[in-house]
Amino acid sequence: MMPPPVPTLAAVNVSKAFGPVTVLKSITLGREVLKGPFLDEAIMREKGRKVLAQVGADVDLDARVDDLRVSEKQLVEIAKAVAQRATALILDEPTSVLTRREADRLFEIIEQFAEAGVAIIYISHRLEEVKRLARRESWPVLKEMQ
Repeated sequence: MMPPPVPTLAAVNVSKAFGPVTVLKSITLGREVLKGPFLDEAIMREKGRKVLAQVGADVDLDARVDDLRVSEKQLVEIAKAVAQRATALILDEPTSVLTRREADRLFEIIEQFAEAGVAIIYISHRLEEVKRLARRESWPVLKEMQ
């Protein structure tokens, strides 16, 4: 019998998605697969392709993260959460720089996470987004900042 998964919190922070690293390295950092003393790049690439496909990201694993569009960086960050099997996901103003189409795709991904039992903490100043994502079993918190 396998032990239950360790609760893992993932924060999607596009500002941290910059850097001269490849998409593959960004996704697998800290979760590298070894073959003896060496990295098993074939397995890491397969896992990278799998998590990118899960979030609908059409991104080259060898692309540099800092060369991606903001929406692609965001999907890579979400793919990292998938790779680490996150049980909770924090999204802070995730649609602030997205097009309507990109935002709709993000909402689909968030809904898939929620259906899979991942806790979602969604921070937004756009009330229509909160209403769209809120479920009966959720507790939206509205706060007016001064």
